[in-house]
Amino acid sequence: MTDTPSFYCRRLEPIEAGVVDKHWPYRSADSLELITGFIKNNISAGFYETGSLHGWCLRSPHGSMSNLHVLPEYRRTGVGSMIVRFIAELIAASGSEVLATVVPENEKSRKMFEKLGFHVINALYWSVMPESQMQTDE
Repeated sequence: MTDTPSFYCRRLEPIEAGVVDKHWPYRSADSLELITGFIKNNISAGFYETGSLHGWCLRSPHGSMSNLHVLPEYRRTGVGSMIVRFIAELIAASGSEVLATVVPENEKSRKMFEKLGFHVINALYWSVMPESQMQTDE
């Protein structure tokens, strides 16, 4: 008999970036490198059952929780809330403000964050531009 729980949260390892990237809706040619950097340089959290990764949340360079994702078979089971509480505790323990970025259309995620005590403080807009369309000063 073992004392190890069958499910738990812990920080992600850079080697797991490929799994996160595979499920990211904004995946691109350079997103694996971006996600690997998020995991290496910021707080992150993963949900594991019997050692397998089934959900995660990253902290972006601007300081907010982002990239929250739970695999479909684990949705609506409390896993997302468990991951958010875990990473929020890590962020708070580091002395930082706990913030989250949620796409406005993601009603389920917004409601989950509201249930956990979060509220909207600002709207953030971003766009992704292919490198070929970026102007340089060269």
